[in-house]
Amino acid sequence: MTEDSAPPKNPESPFSDGENCWQQTVADAFGWTIDGDDYFRAVRDAIGKAEREIIIVGWDIDSRLELIRDETDPRHPSPLCETLQRLVDANDALRVYVLSWDFALVYVLERELLPARAFGWENSERLYFELDGKHVSGASHHQKLVIVDGALAFLGLSTLLHRYVTLTGAIRLIAGTVPRRLSLCVG
Repeated sequence: MTEDSAPPKNPESPFSDGENCWQQTVADAFGWTIDGDDYFRAVRDAIGKAEREIIIVGWDIDSRLELIRDETDPRHPSPLCETLQRLVDANDALRVYVLSWDFALVYVLERELLPARAFGWENSERLYFELDGKHVSGASHHQKLVIVDGALAFLGLSTLLHRYVTLTGAIRLIAGTVPRRLSLCVG
């Protein structure tokens, strides 16, 4: 979108380009995904087509997260870390950046231990994993997003193994047939 074709700025917007956000723009398309299987399959499809860059930001990112749970899909198994490594190995121009919250000790039993080590990218020149712990006491970053080549973004679904919920699982949760520890993350 060029400067001339950019939509007029909303004077009531709390955002200001270059001050509290990088830039504002209008999306060419938008869609909803409710089911975890559909969401992660769409993410897997998109990152599989990435040419330059994949950015993943999450409250917690588990290297073992299975992107494709359908065992009949030829890409199964497709755990997050291994998938990203394969994609980078196949494309010399691709870089991957992963930012996860450096969680509070109270969550240690719910999280993958030593996530930076689990990803194993310490010496990589094109795969980057960072833990973000630069928050005021008691705070966290709670964003959940995947951006592919600066052109496609997925927002809002948790990348935790124990919070990956399918629509069937959500219905069972609501009906009370799933242990309450499981939580449905919708945003």
